[in-house]
Amino acid sequence: MNTIKEQLYQYCKSYLTERIASFQAAIEAARQTASQETKSSMGDKYETTRAMMQIEIEKNERQLAETLKLKEVLHKINPKSISTLVALGSLVRTGRGSYYEGSGLGKVVVDNKPYFVVSPASPIGQQLMGLKAGDTATHNNNTIDIQEVT
Repeated sequence: MNTIKEQLYQYCKSYLTERIASFQAAIEAARQTASQETKSSMGDKYETTRAMMQIEIEKNERQLAETLKLKEVLHKINPKSISTLVALGSLVRTGRGSYYEGSGLGKVVVDNKPYFVVSPASPIGQQLMGLKAGDTATHNNNTIDIQEVT
């Protein structure tokens, strides 16, 4: 049986893999649209379509690059490791909810329970890093009591 950490890891991995495929498909579709557009008597329409498709390609390429970086961070995690200090891949249970130090996906639901998947580079991720059960952190003027780290 998978632990919740392993389930969160798999969720993140699947989510990022789907996003990567989606961005790659959108880039390819925009390239196809741009290459299929032919010059006609309405030359401006041709140029406008090509320019719009180039903007779309660039936007999706930026998002693809960011998603690949998130997946790279995820590959550094061993979902079976257990630590008493908050580190990359830790599950942190607090009085304000549970946080998974992973690849910044925000709020996710696994096994009908909400978890906040945060990046170690995010403000909350930085606040939690290196702490242990019994420690407290402050984020947005809120005190976060760490109850458990796995």
